Amino acid sequence: PAFEWFMKAALEGMQGSMIMVGLWYMDGFGVEKDEEDGMKWLRLAASSGHEEARNILSELERRSESDGE
Repeated sequence: PAFEWFMKAALEGMQGSMIMVGLWYMDGFGVEKDEEDGMKWLRLAASSGHEEARNILSELERRSESDGE
């Protein structure tokens, strides 16, 4: 399955795979939904300098703030 391949690559430090794993956890796509793990992988990619991961996190935070209003 694709998730296993992406997880292996993410564990090896591939930033794009970290994003995919994070998004799949967030959505429950091919894996049990786990938003905490999803955020962990997105933050890891962002902290390693991946701009797309930073943008995704910013958007998720913006949505979270607007949901709380």
